[in-house]
Amino acid sequence: MIVDDLDEADLVLSLKAQERRQPRRLRDAAARNVPLQVVKSNTIAQMESFLRTYFDVGDVHAQDDEALREVEDAIDAVLDEGHPVELAPRNNYLRRLQHQVVERYGLTSTSKGEEPYRRVVVFPG
Repeated sequence: MIVDDLDEADLVLSLKAQERRQPRRLRDAAARNVPLQVVKSNTIAQMESFLRTYFDVGDVHAQDDEALREVEDAIDAVLDEGHPVELAPRNNYLRRLQHQVVERYGLTSTSKGEEPYRRVVVFPG
């Protein structure tokens, strides 16, 4: 939650240019031992990077890549062995991507299970 009152803050996020100038609010935060985090610029990429790092959330693109590698490996197994392969649970966006890849290979797939354990199953064509 974003707060205006320094007494309610768990941390202060500032731009590097502001940190160099040391405005009064940043000096007050330091005096109260409120942690100061600094980003280089006020861009979406910088903010996302900070939030991912601070809250220990993995890179979204890495999750996409992992889900796509998984479905490609499953497709290879289905084509080689001829039996269904069940994938790891994924969110609906990643499942949709997986279904699209399966369709491109001329195979069929379905989602099974309940959220948050819903997953794709790839079947031989």
